[in-house]
Amino acid sequence: LAASARLMRDSLLRDVIDRYNAVRWETMTEAEKQIVRDYRQALLDWPEGTGFPDISTLPTMGTIKL
Repeated sequence: LAASARLMRDSLLRDVIDRYNAVRWETMTEAEKQIVRDYRQALLDWPEGTGFPDISTLPTMGTIKL
């Protein structure tokens, strides 16, 4: 179960966070950048947090309008 949860987390890091390439990043507001930073950190911290590996405790990202 833990391995599956980590795979899901790694997929989110790759598919969501990594899509903010340098060009897109430069067009974002500071508030939007902070949302991405906070979400990335929450994903990285998730395995050590309460509820892991329960997928329902997987962090979610705030809204970014691009």
